[in-house]
Amino acid sequence: MGRVKTLYQEYGPAWLPLPSHEVQEADTATGALQQDGRRVIPLHRGKGARVTLKKHYLGVDPGKNGGLAVLRADGVLMEYTRMPVDKIRIADWLRRIRDAYPTIIIIAERAQAMPKQGVTSSFNYGRHFGIFEDAAILLKTAYHEVRPAIWKKAMGLSSHKRDSISACRCLFPHVDLIPKNCRTEHDGIAEAVLIAEWARQKQL
Repeated sequence: MGRVKTLYQEYGPAWLPLPSHEVQEADTATGALQQDGRRVIPLHRGKGARVTLKKHYLGVDPGKNGGLAVLRADGVLMEYTRMPVDKIRIADWLRRIRDAYPTIIIIAERAQAMPKQGVTSSFNYGRHFGIFEDAAILLKTAYHEVRPAIWKKAMGLSSHKRDSISACRCLFPHVDLIPKNCRTEHDGIAEAVLIAEWARQKQL
């Protein structure tokens, strides 16, 4: 770590340790260093460094039956999960994702009232949805919202959840849509994956 410390002292916080798979291209005057299997890439523009990191998209299908999915810019599905059970677990998950993927962009399906949904249910759903915008601000992460009708139309889907599951299986055949302790495929995970794919195709 001595060489890394020296570089940090020379260039300041512009030097960041990054996993090697996060680096799409790098052309630096000093080159990249290997430290414990990790690449150290200078991000300082003024010293001849040029680096491009792979974008990652975090698709969010909000609500207690929703899901979260991280998709890399080249279409590789990195990870996914059904929605954590409470705000603390959601915040911890988002913090970990931000640390793991520095270029993450959050895309959340915009909250809206559902037919026959009571006032209390609508209020709770709105509070849950707001977690993601708040987290994006605190974590200094790019954030977008999209209405269901917009991304589903672009993906050629109807409003039926079953269509989302079928489309997800078609685009990502290796995804496991049946979470632990569940017997049926989880449409929240499927739609989170598809929201991330919509954002990737849009090149947000």
